[in-house]
Amino acid sequence: MVILTVIISMAIPASSKLIELSQAKSVTQQIYRAIQFTRAEAIKRGESVVICPLDIATGVCSSDWSQALMSFPDSDGDGALSGPEKVLLTVPEVTAGKVFVRPGFLKRVQFNGLGYSPGVMGNLTYCPRGESTTPAAIRRLIFTMNGRTRWAQDNDGNGVPEDSEGNPLNCSNG
Repeated sequence: MVILTVIISMAIPASSKLIELSQAKSVTQQIYRAIQFTRAEAIKRGESVVICPLDIATGVCSSDWSQALMSFPDSDGDGALSGPEKVLLTVPEVTAGKVFVRPGFLKRVQFNGLGYSPGVMGNLTYCPRGESTTPAAIRRLIFTMNGRTRWAQDNDGNGVPEDSEGNPLNCSNG
């Protein structure tokens, strides 16, 4: 019985870390696919399409990227859901962890009909357990003005992705 207790006590932290890694991958893959969908829709339609944390009651994008994300055509260019515009895709609210966006004022990612995202450079960082996230579970998507979205990389092979200056990602400030 004692041996079983020791084995279980050793397995629980390992399984917790595995769950955290799986959750991080799942959440960020879903967001990544939604961003790619939004860009593809902009190109297909030949018009501006937005993805943002949308307050559906007001049609205005917020800056809390942990809320549900919605993709919609922005035919009038106001960056808000208005008139005949309809939601194309919804990504559920992030209920576990925290999503940080830099710059902090970024309320939307908007792609034009050519697939570019003029004026948008930044990143989105997901931390499955907020500030207490295991460093290896931190995931970051990087937005570029040419419309590309890419993953932050682990360039030094320690299992933790780095920021643009080579520092390990952390969840204390996104």
